[in-house]
Amino acid sequence: MLGALIGTAFWWAVYLLVFRQDRRRVRNGVLLVIALYSSVSTLSRLVSTTLPWGDLLVLAGTAMALLGVLALGVFMVWNGLTMVRKEGRSLGNLLSGVAGLALLGAPVAAGALVLTLTPLGLAAGALVALLALHLGLAFLVFLCASVPYQLFPRQLETSGIIIHGSGLIDGRVPKLLRDRLDRAVAERERLLALGADPVLVPSGGQGEDEPRSEGRRWPST
Repeated sequence: MLGALIGTAFWWAVYLLVFRQDRRRVRNGVLLVIALYSSVSTLSRLVSTTLPWGDLLVLAGTAMALLGVLALGVFMVWNGLTMVRKEGRSLGNLLSGVAGLALLGAPVAAGALVLTLTPLGLAAGALVALLALHLGLAFLVFLCASVPYQLFPRQLETSGIIIHGSGLIDGRVPKLLRDRLDRAVAERERLLALGADPVLVPSGGQGEDEPRSEGRRWPST
C-alpha cells in the first residue's frame, strides 16, 4: 500500500512539474491520465480494505477509456452539426458527424460481434473494441491536456490576434469565418479598453475552389 501511495505522489509531482514548465504540451495530458488512474487505483485499494465495494472503483478506473469513446463520439457529432449549420452541407462537413455516429455505435457493434461466439466474430469484436478504446483514450489525453491549459493560462504580453481561417463559399465569407472575425474584433476592443493595441492577423490558405485565401487583405467596401 505504501508503494502505491508513493507511486501516485510521484506521478502527480511529475505532472505538476512538467505542466509548470510548459502548459502547451500534449504530454501533460498523458501524465494527468496516468496520475488520475493511479489515484483511482490507490483509492480503490484503500477502500477495499474496509468496504466491500472497493472493486467498483477499479471498474470505474478501467471505464475511463469507454467514457472517452462516448465523449469523443458526442463531440464529433456536435462538431459535424455545427459545421453543416455554419458552412452548409458537403462531404467534408458531414464526415465529422458520420465518424462520431460510428464511434458511438462501436461499443454496441463490438458487443454484438462477441455475442456471436464465433472465432471471426470474437476477433472482429475485439478489434473494434480496441480501436474504439484507443480513440477514446487519445481523446481523454487531449482533454486532460487542453482543459487545465485553459483553466490556468499563462499570462503573456501579446501584440496580435491570430484569426483561424475557414473555407470560403463561392468567394463569400461563411458564417463560421464571420463568427471568428467578430470574436477577434470584440477581443481587440476588450484589449483596447485595457490599454493594448493588438494587430488582427487573419490566416488561411487558398483552396482550389476559392478565388482568394482567407488571409489575403480584402479591399475595403
